[in-house]
Amino acid sequence: MSEVCLADFCGRFCRPDGVTMLDSSLFATHWLDHNCDLSSDYCEGRDLDLSGVVQINDLEAFAGKWLSPGAQSRSVIGASN
Repeated sequence: MSEVCLADFCGRFCRPDGVTMLDSSLFATHWLDHNCDLSSDYCEGRDLDLSGVVQINDLEAFAGKWLSPGAQSRSVIGASN
């Protein structure tokens, strides 16, 4: 899996209540969108690995923090502690 910087992830999803069902719904609206780049703010921040497509790598990073309030505790999502 590509590493996803926590700062990028937190810029979109980190709040005291963690990643919620609302975030999941918003993520789903961009599922398999392509041409994600600076002009689209990487599909409104849902292209977490900045690959240009909202796909399985992004879902893996997202799901790892979904409903988890401790997202701020790691420096990189997908990196081992």
